[in-house]
Amino acid sequence: MHYDDQGPWDGLPVVLVHGHPFNRTLWGPVAKALAADAVCAWNFLDNASVATASGADHMVPRAEVEKLAKANYAHFLSGDQAPQSVSCPRGLRATMDDTVRCTAVFKGVRKTMAISVTGVNGDTVSFDYGQLKNGK
Repeated sequence: MHYDDQGPWDGLPVVLVHGHPFNRTLWGPVAKALAADAVCAWNFLDNASVATASGADHMVPRAEVEKLAKANYAHFLSGDQAPQSVSCPRGLRATMDDTVRCTAVFKGVRKTMAISVTGVNGDTVSFDYGQLKNGK
């Protein structure tokens, strides 16, 4: 399970839960507004990936992001719900919350997929996925 927490530990806790096919980054603006209290936004279903950043720009290469998104996006679902293909304009920077918007094809239908960095430990980068409704 992945989560982001904000606010004081002695505050009134608020847990924000997303629906499928989104991820916890959906709650970013809401969590900031509520951060006077303790806020936890967590991923209900874990569809994360881990890769290695490299190069002078310290990025996970685009091809690796696309490959892992296709392989891992729906690993907890039946195979027919995994994307047929994923195409991203760039890789992921090894920086918390870096997000790239990619195009994924599900059963012949193009949808926008947000791929967001959820953790960085040296060169190890964790990231997860969510579909964006109407590309927003």
